[in-house]
Amino acid sequence: MGNRNLNCASCGAPLKLSDTGRCFVCDHCGSRATLPAPVDANDRVVPLGEPLEASCPTCGTALVDGLMAGCRVGFCPACRGVLLVDEDFAGLVQNRRANYSGSGVQPAPLEPVELQRHIDCPRCRTVMEVHPYYGPGNTVIDSCRTCGLIWLDQGEMSRMERAPGRR
Repeated sequence: MGNRNLNCASCGAPLKLSDTGRCFVCDHCGSRATLPAPVDANDRVVPLGEPLEASCPTCGTALVDGLMAGCRVGFCPACRGVLLVDEDFAGLVQNRRANYSGSGVQPAPLEPVELQRHIDCPRCRTVMEVHPYYGPGNTVIDSCRTCGLIWLDQGEMSRMERAPGRR
């Protein structure tokens, strides 16, 4: 998501996300920086605070750079929605489901009214496609084919993660 760099507090060089995705490392001086705590227990997004040049498609708040399971995402600090690259989405769902250790939670049926909403893509401003995610969790997601982006409302990733079925 982010093209922005976080800089090392010691030397000012760009920080890179470590291979484990649990901290940042400076290739120049070797310093390490810990990640902030996730903002909630469900979706576990770690906001990095760097503003993105996009606004939340549901509430209009400026999105900030964040991490979800080591993947860069856009995050809305107000409604806690998440914007991610389509190519990262399947891997994130697979990773989260594989690492989930709780019991499966039967998801609620889809609400037909959810399929009627219209939100604009934060990047290109065209109306995003609203459709069921055909994996676990009975979740409706919004996607932009033009930009290759997916918008998840707060809690949608955790519903997919906790849904019963093969992991």
